[in-house]
Amino acid sequence: MRQIPRGQRHEFRVYPESRHGLYYVVRIFDTSRAMCARIRECGRTPGRGTLAIVMPWRTASYDRRWKTGKFAGEAMFLARTAGNEVVAHESGHIALAWARRMGFAGHILDEAQPVRAHAPVMQARDSPEERFCYALGRIDKQIIGGLYDCGVFK
Repeated sequence: MRQIPRGQRHEFRVYPESRHGLYYVVRIFDTSRAMCARIRECGRTPGRGTLAIVMPWRTASYDRRWKTGKFAGEAMFLARTAGNEVVAHESGHIALAWARRMGFAGHILDEAQPVRAHAPVMQARDSPEERFCYALGRIDKQIIGGLYDCGVFK
């Protein structure tokens, strides 16, 4: 099992659409110092008073071309401030980054297409708005479940 760095409480994956698709790693930190250190490790500069951050990723191969792996980014939360509003806000960033990566972010606000009644599973042919909203709900559910698992929520 992978060693979790000091100052980081928990780590888990969230999948916007399916367990076989793209995923984001969610990291929960006990201290702002540890979270900011991780942000700097990733080559970013944390803003003043950062409570949480989403960093979409693309991995580069040796020849500097973009390759599309399933790892799509990281989300980091400070345990003491990870409330519903912060989780919903960062989930929105994850869902938008996912939609950009999937190639339909520009169509989310298009006129909604008819939706199949009582569809058990979202499919690629469904409207971008529906896919986005279902992805947002799945991301929220998984992050909140992870926060319960690591004891941030009780």
